[in-house]
Amino acid sequence: MGVKLEMFAVEENPRVCQAGETVFQAFDMGAEMYVVLEGEVELTIGSRVVETLGPGEPFGEMALIDQAPRTATAIAKTPCKLAVIRPASSPSSPRSASCSWCRPPRTSPSRS
Repeated sequence: MGVKLEMFAVEENPRVCQAGETVFQAFDMGAEMYVVLEGEVELTIGSRVVETLGPGEPFGEMALIDQAPRTATAIAKTPCKLAVIRPASSPSSPRSASCSWCRPPRTSPSRS
């Protein structure tokens, strides 16, 4: 993917996965994205591995953008720790997104 999100390097409540554990499956509805903190995660479409992700790399972000079913399956290739990011409006979020692209845009007060 090329993008690394180092801001999540210190995560208080990471999701811990064992090698071979499914993080999410294709066609599941998603409400969160993930950032790999430790280990590796494989993204597959059908039986084909389309990407292997390592520390600092995000995945599943489309669930926050289009609220459509997931297109890939994510499986822990090795034991790993993942930061779980949900929209700030999600009260059950272990970590609510606080970055500018996750918040609604600010509106300027109208001038009369």
